[in-house]
Amino acid sequence: MNFARDLRGRRCWIFDLDGTLTKPVHDFERIRRQLTVPADEGILEYIARQAEPERERLEKALSAIEFRLAAQAQASQDVCALLGYLADQGALLGILTRNMRGCVPIILERLAIEHFFAGDDILAREDCLPKPDPEGVNTLLRGWQADPADAVMVGDFRYDLECGRRAGVATVHYNALGRDGWPALTDIEVSSFAALLAVLQVN
Repeated sequence: MNFARDLRGRRCWIFDLDGTLTKPVHDFERIRRQLTVPADEGILEYIARQAEPERERLEKALSAIEFRLAAQAQASQDVCALLGYLADQGALLGILTRNMRGCVPIILERLAIEHFFAGDDILAREDCLPKPDPEGVNTLLRGWQADPADAVMVGDFRYDLECGRRAGVATVHYNALGRDGWPALTDIEVSSFAALLAVLQVN
């Protein structure tokens, strides 16, 4: 299969937010320490398992961290060029994030990309089971009346790629930091959105 041609033929593009559309500012190891989350467990999953009032305390602490980071968000290089190209091609664009919904408009406004995404095409952790569960991808595809074979999930972390795999869509690992990847979960790895754009523009 010519994978570049296959990607160009897909009209549904779903993006992770933090560390993908935005430059990576989340120090998850520090956040784990602040919230006393074990290294081998997801932050949201750990918080969800706690009994009240500890769960509420941790949720408030995490929300405060997320709002502070949202106010510092910066766009990943060439993200506007990529989104503009996809929009010009008639692609449907969505966001699937483990971040809280209240942070999303703050981030999108700072990135100046809010016009690319319809409100119903943005799913935060309040809207569906968090990645790596595929519910969010499946919800977007149902709303678009689209098939998984017509969709792509783009993200910087294992949860994004695993979510895409479980939903049966193509997966793009956006690896701007050059970290170890997850080849078994990845159809294509790119180090920049300029590189992804070049793949899509291959004749």
